[in-house]
Amino acid sequence: MSAAGRPTALALGLSACSLALLGGAPAAGASARLARTASAAPSLHLQLPSGWVSRRLAGGGLSVAIDAADLGAVVPAGARLTAQPVGSSPANVARLLAGVDRAPFVGSPTTFPTSVGGLRAQYVQWTAAERSGDETTRTIVVQLATGSSYTFTLEAPSAKWTPSFPAFDRILASVTFG
Repeated sequence: MSAAGRPTALALGLSACSLALLGGAPAAGASARLARTASAAPSLHLQLPSGWVSRRLAGGGLSVAIDAADLGAVVPAGARLTAQPVGSSPANVARLLAGVDRAPFVGSPTTFPTSVGGLRAQYVQWTAAERSGDETTRTIVVQLATGSSYTFTLEAPSAKWTPSFPAFDRILASVTFG
């Protein structure tokens, strides 16, 4: 994956299915897993970099960050990745772009092909001006064979985007579904 752009925050208006977090710890090689409950979305498993922490999200999904304070922050002070299942109405980049408010952006959002856990995906990335400074966000959409999809939102302050990217890459490469 290329590291084009800089970090920002995005709230997605996508319907998420209910998941249960089965693991996640800040130790080296720790993993986090979301298990399928009453949804078409399969379970998700990923490996956390050393020192990262995880938290299940209220609406379903998982947030992982290098600092526990960033798990629930509106705008993280460091690197954060959020995984959200999208059950009945698969996400796609066109819908994602249509829902992005372009007003606060520094430049235009851009879209590119990528992969998550070996599966083909697409992402949109942009930079937004936040009170704490510019932030880059990359939201990746992965369509699964089951007809469901997942979104992965990577966020970091622009100054921390490039140094955070190797950890983001390792997390995304470790993802397995099923």
